[in-house]
Amino acid sequence: MRLLIMFIVGTVKPLCILFTDILLYQLAEWDPWGVPDDYECEVVENDAPVPKHVPLHRPGPLPEEFYKTLDAIMTGKLDAPPKKDEPVISSTSQ
Repeated sequence: MRLLIMFIVGTVKPLCILFTDILLYQLAEWDPWGVPDDYECEVVENDAPVPKHVPLHRPGPLPEEFYKTLDAIMTGKLDAPPKKDEPVISSTSQ
């Protein structure tokens, strides 16, 4: 039984190495979409109304604080965060 297991393991390992090499070679040569470099895509705009049962997947509005912070960053008026006198975790052990 032990010899059979050793034979199987000894046979499987080189096969795994061979198949790994073949797979890596094929992945290096793989061109999944096959689109030429000079291909130009045509954009079609459709203004037809979307049926009500189809979700639009539009994000909700951002909070007002976001726009205030963005404006402060863009104008350079953003204040530095307040400095804390004490650390959150004390350095003394109990």
